[in-house]
Parts: sequence; structure tokens; C-alpha cells
Amino acid sequence: MTEQMPQLLLLLTIAAPFTATAVLSGLSHELLGEGLIWTNADGTPVTMCTVSLKNGSTVAQTCTMTEGFGPRSVGCYAVWSGARLLQQGCYSGQELSLRDQCRKGACVADDNNKNGAVLFCCCHGALKQSGIKLMTAILLMFACALGLMFAVFLLLSATSSFVVSTAVLSDLSNELIDDGLVSLDGSGVPTTVCMVSIKDETSRIQLCPMTPGFGPRSVGCFTVWNSTGAVLQQGCYSNQEISLRSQCKKGKCSSDRKRMGVSFCCCHGPLCNAAYSQA
Repeated sequence: MTEQMPQLLLLLTIAAPFTATAVLSGLSHELLGEGLIWTNADGTPVTMCTVSLKNGSTVAQTCTMTEGFGPRSVGCYAVWSGARLLQQGCYSGQELSLRDQCRKGACVADDNNKNGAVLFCCCHGALKQSGIKLMTAILLMFACALGLMFAVFLLLSATSSFVVSTAVLSDLSNELIDDGLVSLDGSGVPTTVCMVSIKDETSRIQLCPMTPGFGPRSVGCFTVWNSTGAVLQQGCYSNQEISLRSQCKKGKCSSDRKRMGVSFCCCHGPLCNAAYSQA
């Protein structure tokens, strides 16, 4: 028995990561309850993130929690410098790290997530890092301390690249406006109407304006569903024009690919994601 102890301890050490991921962490339970992640057929936490490709564009991709030590969960991240996006992708890590770094529903860099001119943010919620915030938490505090007028000045300075990107319509937005698939709101921002998931596993109709971000952008709708056809997530999809052109169809939401039993589609047109199909 004594001779077998080292082998037994080795097996227990190797099995620890797999045991840890078999049981949902407290954070994963919390995010599931708020509709910010879901689970796949194996019960593993899954979300949807905008992920960088080698050609400089981005795509929407399902992100499954990876195995590892301790309680874990999954989110999305973005890294940028100035007005240049460096990387976006899936962020699977220990619960302690995710709670410390990631926000729910928005990807915002605070003072702890800066490395010189490079900023990092992570978040929970499908595709929430496709419109990252360049304003850091410390800048917001400083602006408030100096008064409202100076705060407005700082806000306009820090987000000037965003204002330019939303003031000038992209070729795709102009095309979709001509086709009657998006419209402009009172501020001239491209807007559509999508089915959007809420916490009680139902969906509602919601206005979806284009969010600020890098490069020419526009807006559409998306749906994620599993192999049984059950909806996992629906919502607004605001992203770069190059990504939307490569992924989204006009007037219908149909998927050309399936990943880990999960399908994704995006589309242009009012409530186009209410009906979805596998191409």
C-alpha cells in the first residue's frame, strides 16, 4: 500500500483540474443566472466573444471554459493602444482573477489594467468586448474632481476617435440604409431592431444602435443556438464592417458552421434574428 501512495497522489493531482471544471463555480452560477453565459451539452460554461483573426479582422466565436486548477469561468477580453485594436478573444481563467478584472456587460479598462500605452479589459456577456471603452476608471475620477466642464472636455478628447467613427457612416451602413435594413436615430447613428435575450430565458424586442469602436462599423442582430434548436443567446451585434460583411446575411439569420454543437448566425434587418436556421 505504501508503495502505491505516490502513484495515487499523482493520479489525484492530475484529476484535480477536471474535477474542478465538472462542478460549476460560484461565478459561473452567478453569470448563468444573469444570462451572461450559458452551458453546452457537457455542462461546461460557454460565452460568445469577438475574436481577432490573422488578417486583422474579427469574428464572433463561441468560447468554452478551458480546464484548469480551482474554480473557473469564462469571459471575453480586448487589448488596445490609443485608437488601435491589438487583440480580442476568449478569456478563461480562475474565478478569483475574473472577479478582480472583468466587468459584467461592458469591457472597460481601469487603472490596474494598464501597461504603459497598452490597455486591457475583460468582460462577461455575449460580444460585449466588440465596443470597448478607452476611458479608464482613474480618468473618470479625475474628471469628476475637476468639475463638469472639464469632464466633458476630457471625455471628448479621450473618445475623439470614436466620435469620428460614428459621425461618418461606413459603406456598409450606407448600403443597409439604402436597402431599408437599418435606420438613423436622432443623432445620426445607424440603428436596427433585434430580438434580445433577457434573464428569464425569454427574448424581447429592443432597439440596437451601433456602438463606438475602431474602424468603419455598422450594426446587425445575432442568435446562438444548440443542437436541439434551443436559443442560447440573442442580441445586437455591432462590429467592424469587415467582420459584418464576412459573417452577416441580409434579411435572414442562417449559420454556415457549427462549433462544439453550438451554431451562430448574424443578420441585417429589423428582427431578422427572430428566425434562425442552419445553412
